[in-house]
Parts: sequence; C-alpha cells; structure tokens
Amino acid sequence: SYSVYDLFPSTWNPFIYLDYINFWRTIDKLGKEIPAEAPWDAPHAKELDKISMKQFIDKHCWTKAARDFATSFVNINVTSETHEVSALWFLWYVKLCGGTTRIFSITNG
Repeated sequence: SYSVYDLFPSTWNPFIYLDYINFWRTIDKLGKEIPAEAPWDAPHAKELDKISMKQFIDKHCWTKAARDFATSFVNINVTSETHEVSALWFLWYVKLCGGTTRIFSITNG
C-alpha cells in the first residue's frame, strides 16, 4: 500500500494533496469506463477525444502545483506535450498500464 506522501511531490498545502488525489482518481475512474479493445465505445469517448490533455488538466486541476505535476506525468509517460495528446487516448493508455498507482510504481510499473 502507498501513502499519499510517497507518490507526490512534497508540499505544505493540504489542498494541493487533495488536488493530486482528485486528479488521479478522476483518471482511474474514467479509465475504468473505457473498453480496452474499443476506447471509442466509452460513455464519454466523443467528448474526451475532442479535448487535449492540456484542456483536461486545466479542467480538473485546481492548483498550479497539481497542473504542473499532471503535465510532467503526461510528458514522462508518453514523451509528448499535453496539447498534442487526446484525453481519450491518454486515459486509455493509463488504463492499459494498470492505472495511475501502477504506472507510478517502481515495482511492476
């Protein structure tokens, strides 16, 4: 099991931790709705495919720290800028990797 303090950059502000947690839970929740073999059949597929991860991050992150960390998460995992990546595609990718906890993990991640 992981502590929230093990996964995220250190901060004194508890609202930033809440923002991190909300963002990762949102990614995992939406990922569960996306069929692995047919992401275009997801309930929100059309909406998610029309927006970039930059737009998704701006919509779901309330703090600059969380936006910066989420941006780095995209940059590191798919070697692309957030404005170049479809939200649907990225959520599908994270789902196929086993979710946010596994993709962050140094063991089996």
